[in-house]
Amino acid sequence: MYRSPYRQGLLTVVFGAGASYDSAPSHPPPSSILPDGDVYPHRLPLANDLFKERPMFALAGAYYPRLLHVIPRLRELAPQNSVEEVLEKLREETQAYPERYKQLLSIKFYLQQIIWSCQREWNMEIRGVTNYRRLFDEIQLHRKSEGVSFVTFNYDTLLEDAFQPYKRFDSLADYISAPDYLVIKLHGSVNWVRSVSMKTEDHDMTTRVIDRADELIPSTEFHLVTDQQAFDAMGNFLGASTSWAGGFACVPAIAIPLQNKDQYECPFYHVTQLEKAVSQTHKLLLIGWRATEEKFLKLLQIRLPKDVRILVVAENRENAQTIISSLKSQNIAANSFEAAESGFTNSLVKSQEIGNFIRG
Repeated sequence: MYRSPYRQGLLTVVFGAGASYDSAPSHPPPSSILPDGDVYPHRLPLANDLFKERPMFALAGAYYPRLLHVIPRLRELAPQNSVEEVLEKLREETQAYPERYKQLLSIKFYLQQIIWSCQREWNMEIRGVTNYRRLFDEIQLHRKSEGVSFVTFNYDTLLEDAFQPYKRFDSLADYISAPDYLVIKLHGSVNWVRSVSMKTEDHDMTTRVIDRADELIPSTEFHLVTDQQAFDAMGNFLGASTSWAGGFACVPAIAIPLQNKDQYECPFYHVTQLEKAVSQTHKLLLIGWRATEEKFLKLLQIRLPKDVRILVVAENRENAQTIISSLKSQNIAANSFEAAESGFTNSLVKSQEIGNFIRG
């Protein structure tokens, strides 16, 4: 288990969808969204882009017939709506319309597939050169005797990739076993699954599991799936219904992006270690996170030391200031709040605001 030996406290880094969206210094995000969403179709998407009509996304959606009934609501968002609000409404409708359970589980399978496939193609396109790796290197160089906790709300594994070749993640215990690093994925991961009480019988288990979504109770135990296991099981990276977990079918261990995120999708002992780490944090770096997860905000409010320094990295300084205002409205106190001038790439590579914050 993770025990911090650092008297100087911890650097805690929190990643949101904006960090993976702006993850490649050679492929910066567009200054304004183009009609097809982006000039790079394999970029990791923001929440409101999860159901856009990218070719890869449309192909994935076709695997799940029940998803097709709600795609229009998720794709054609009104200017004042977010995809989280629409998904929240779908969840509210489950009691009156049980078919929603099957549609929501279809969405989990869909999200697992598109993020896994997107990341695979993105990594090939950028040759593995990411801001996550550059940030990890900066931290390695400048952290001195600090411990570091990484917290991500993203499903992708770009953060885990940044640790290679220094550390491997071969089990869920590996995320919290290092003496100087803690990695917490509060909304789950594309390579995590939870078993359900259905014996695997054939390669069409995904459909069978979705058909029984309103009666299945996923296990509280999480399992890690490798790329090869997923590929061997389904041949196309559908992956979640692998039969390796004790002969039982599995569902993706990822949290659907809801407006009211009241639960985490990770092992309880990861959360326990996170609570300890937050209590020891003296520098908090927020990258591409909109500060909308109420449960995590409550943890910061209760556990975060009042003398902490906070740097917020968003698309631009104006957005960063908005996030700072949101944090203050949540009664999160700090010794100082700093707003970076621009996004992940520019703040890390060009202005070096992130590096200066880590060194300071």
